[in-house]
Amino acid sequence: MDHFPEYKPWEPAVAAKQEFPITTYQPVYFVAESLNDMKDKMKRFCEQGLTRKFHAKYNPNTATVWVDRAVTRLEAAPVEANPYAS
Repeated sequence: MDHFPEYKPWEPAVAAKQEFPITTYQPVYFVAESLNDMKDKMKRFCEQGLTRKFHAKYNPNTATVWVDRAVTRLEAAPVEANPYAS
């Protein structure tokens, strides 16, 4: 194999914009110093760089929504009918 991948420091903002061709081997690998380094940088990226600053997950068995941190609603949103409710 003539081509070797490039290794770059783990920076989520850079990785998010990295283009990857689908017809060849992955040309770039992002490498963190440790799992804690990766986790801390990813958490910081999500908190500072994303407009949705929380993660929500719907549980269809209990019809509840789990949110990973406290969320403050800025204004009342219209309540939509749940098309999946029986």
